[in-house]
Amino acid sequence: MSYNTSRFVQLKPVPFVASTTDLAIYHKVLRKEVPLLGMDGKNATSINGSRDSVGRISVYSYYAIKKYYEISNHCETMAYWLDEELPAVLQTLSPKEECVRVLAVGPGNEVIDTTILRCVREWVATLKPEMKSRSVYCQFVEPMEDVSQLYERYKALLGKKRAVEINMEWSTLTPDEYKGTYEHGIHCDSKFHVVHLIQSIYYVRDLENTILFHYMHALKPGGLLLMSVNSGDNARARLLEKFSSGRFSRRASDVTEILDKHNIRYTRINIPVTANITEVFDEDSELGKVLLDYLSSAIKFRERAPGHLLDAALFHFKTPESCFQRRGERKTEILVKMGFDLIVIRKSHIPINGE
Repeated sequence: MSYNTSRFVQLKPVPFVASTTDLAIYHKVLRKEVPLLGMDGKNATSINGSRDSVGRISVYSYYAIKKYYEISNHCETMAYWLDEELPAVLQTLSPKEECVRVLAVGPGNEVIDTTILRCVREWVATLKPEMKSRSVYCQFVEPMEDVSQLYERYKALLGKKRAVEINMEWSTLTPDEYKGTYEHGIHCDSKFHVVHLIQSIYYVRDLENTILFHYMHALKPGGLLLMSVNSGDNARARLLEKFSSGRFSRRASDVTEILDKHNIRYTRINIPVTANITEVFDEDSELGKVLLDYLSSAIKFRERAPGHLLDAALFHFKTPESCFQRRGERKTEILVKMGFDLIVIRKSHIPINGE
C-alpha cells in the first residue's frame, strides 16, 4: 500500500545542510547529558528523576508516546487491519488445549492490544467442539510500576463476560528480563498460541536473540507470531539513523534480514501512518516540544540541541520524502510519514536449522 499524494501539496523547505557526523556526535553527547526516550542505557536518569534500565520506560516517555498516538492515525490503521485480516489468519491455527494462550510483549496501547484479544476471543468462540478450546489466557509483559489502571481500562474495552472468558496476568518485567526468566528455568514450560510484539522491539538489547527466543521457545508449534516495526519510509526512523541512536532506528528490514538468515518464512504488510506534527514547528507550543522529543528520541531536544542541529532535524521533517502538506481550518498542516510494517509468522512444526 502506498501513500496517496494527490490530496497534498509538496512542501518546499529552505535547504539546510548538516553533516551526518555532526548529528551522530551530538546524539552521543546528548545521551550523556539527558536521557533518551525509552531509556537507551542501563543507568539513564529519567526526567522525573527515577533510574531506568533498557526497556523500562519513564513516565515522561509514556506521556510522549501517548501524545504521538493522539496526533496520528497509528492506532486506527492498525486496529482496522486487525479487524479485517487477523480473523482469517487465526482460522489457520488448530489449538488442541482447552485454553488458548496469548503473550503480549510491551503492551500499553489498549486499542491495539484489546483488538487482538477481541479477535482471538471471537475466533475461539467459532472453534469446533473437538478442538476443546473455550477460554483465553493472556500474559502481558509490561515494565510499569502500577498496571492497575491499565488493567481496568483493558477490562472495560473488552466488555462484560462473554461465552469465551479472558483471563489476564501482568508481569512488570522488561522484555529482556522476561526472556531471562526462561533462561533461568522459571517460565521454560510456558508456550503460547499467539505471541505479539507491537512496536516493542526497540526496547531490547539483542534483536536477533529476541526474535529467535519468541519464535523457538515462547511460541507453540503451528502458533502465530506478530511483530510491528517502522517501515523504510518512516521519517522518525530515518532521522534516528542519522543520529546513530541504535535500537530506536530499527526498521522492518532489520527484522526480515534475521528471519531470512534463519530460513523463517513470513508475510510482510505495510501499514501507512501519518501524524500531524504542525505544532512541532511552533517554538512556543508545549505539545510541539513533547512531539519533538518523541520524534528525536531525546528529552528536551528543542531546549538542549545546538541551533544548527535543531534546524537540521526540523528541516528533515519538512522534506518531501518525510511529509505532506494540507490546508487546515486555521493554518497549513504538516503530516509526516510514520508508517510501519507488520510481520506475520506462522511457526513451522519442523525445527528451523536443526534447532
